[in-house]
Amino acid sequence: MSPAARGGPSIYRRILCATDASPETRRATDQALALAELLGAELLALYVVDVDYHTGIHLRAEVLEEEQTGLACVNEVVAEAQQRGVAARPLLVKGEPGPTILDVAESEGADLVVLGRHGQGLLEKVLLGSVASYVAEHSRVAVLLVPG
Repeated sequence: MSPAARGGPSIYRRILCATDASPETRRATDQALALAELLGAELLALYVVDVDYHTGIHLRAEVLEEEQTGLACVNEVVAEAQQRGVAARPLLVKGEPGPTILDVAESEGADLVVLGRHGQGLLEKVLLGSVASYVAEHSRVAVLLVPG
């Protein structure tokens, strides 16, 4: 029985699950769903459409395709949450993934951010950075990084 069902407070009431529709982020989605169900928390399924506004209009078709992929992804997570009795909402936002995840977490009042951590070597992390590292370093709320 969840703390909410017992009438007690839940440490996390709104969980933001960031996904990119990759198989590696599936484990993170599973963890977010399980936590939301266990704690009686609302789940926000977020897909960030990584758009570089300097690339021009010639990539409009690619952006539209990415939006469709993202919408299908978050709707699938929401449907699975609802099957488990978890309140959930889909969110599709354009922007740079790391900062956008943090902006959405703040604007939506998330208590916890859950995201997958892709296997990345030290050199790649130093040279390229990673969304997971950025979010973990800059978040004002708890972050759960789930290995891919």
